[in-house]
Amino acid sequence: MKLLFLSYPKCTTCQKAKRWLDENGISYEERHIKEQNPSAEELRDWHRQSGLPLKRFFNTSGLLYKEQGLKEKLPLMDEAEQYALLATNGMLVKRPLVVGDGLVLVGFKPAEWERLKGGIVGFISCGGLMEPSTPDGPLICKSAFGCITAVRLPSIPGHACPQRWFTASLAQSARRRSGGKRRSNGCPVRKSSH
Repeated sequence: MKLLFLSYPKCTTCQKAKRWLDENGISYEERHIKEQNPSAEELRDWHRQSGLPLKRFFNTSGLLYKEQGLKEKLPLMDEAEQYALLATNGMLVKRPLVVGDGLVLVGFKPAEWERLKGGIVGFISCGGLMEPSTPDGPLICKSAFGCITAVRLPSIPGHACPQRWFTASLAQSARRRSGGKRRSNGCPVRKSSH
C-alpha cells in the first residue's frame, strides 16, 4: 500500500515521523503541506475516513491558529466552513498526516503508527455504535457481530465503531490472547480488560 505523507519539512515532529517511516521500510509519497495544501474536498474525505473530530485536523498549537483566534471561532463555524478554512493554508492543518487505503493518521504517535508496519490486511466496518457499558464504564461496540471490545481509542457515544482496521501484527497478537477465536466478521475476539 502506497501512503501519502503530508508534512512540513522544518517541523521536528514531521522529521521524526519521516525517520520512523524510513527506518521501518514503509514506502510513501511525500507532499509539502504548505506548498501543496490539501483541498477542502480532500480534507472532507480524510476527516470522514478517520472517524476523528474535525478539530483534530487543526494545528491548534500553530501560530496561525492562535493569531486568527480560531479557538473561539471554530465552535461557531459549520463543517463546510471549517474545511474551507483549513484549505486556505496548509499551516492550519495538523501534521504530519498519513493517508492510505481506508486509513488516516493525524499527528505522529508511534504507538498508533505501528499499524502501518504489517500493511493493512483488511478494512473492517462492523457498523456498530459506541455505547457505554455502564454509566462510568468504557464505550463498547454494539454491533450485530457481537463485538465485545472495550474501545480505548477516542470515541463518542452514538458514533460509529472505530474498529475499522487491523494489521497482521495486531491480528496475530489478538489471536494469541483469545486462543485463536475469531468473530463472525473476521475480527479477532478481544475481551475488555475493564
